[in-house]
Parts: sequence; structure tokens; C-alpha cells
Amino acid sequence: NIKTKQITYYYEYNGNKFHANPKLFNSNDCPNPYNTNLTSEEIWEKDDIRYKSLFNEKNINTLVIWEDEAENILENLQDFINNKILIYDI
Repeated sequence: NIKTKQITYYYEYNGNKFHANPKLFNSNDCPNPYNTNLTSEEIWEKDDIRYKSLFNEKNINTLVIWEDEAENILENLQDFINNKILIYDI
């Protein structure tokens, strides 16, 4: 969690299948392997309710990181860390 100006940001890692990544699935697809009757639309609604609840009850904004985005984010994070280490090692 990161707090800035009285706002808390919560980062949530969502698996592409379990949370039905909208870039990969249509609303009537059933991608979750543990609940094959649950549609993407139902998954999105459930997640949206949780995000709104966190915001309304605790003033927490949820920033979703999708499984297919994570590798790129981690690569950039490693570059950021490496650059900071170089700066402080001088």
C-alpha cells in the first residue's frame, strides 16, 4: 500500500483467467477453471463491488495489475531499483 495526500492505493494482482481479463475474454465467457459456470461479467461485477466497497468504506483506491502486465512491470521495477542503486553507490 502507498499513501499519498490522505489517499491509500491498494495494488491487486489479478490472474487473467481467475478475474477474466477483459482484454482476453468476452462478457459471456467462463474462464475461471474453478468455477466454470461463472461468466466474465459476473466476475467483473464481483470485483467491482469489492473495489467500490474498499473505496467507500476505507478510502482505498484499487489499482489492478493484470497477469499479462506483470512481467513488464517487474522488468521496469528492476531497472528503477538498479538506477537508484547506481545513484547511491557513487
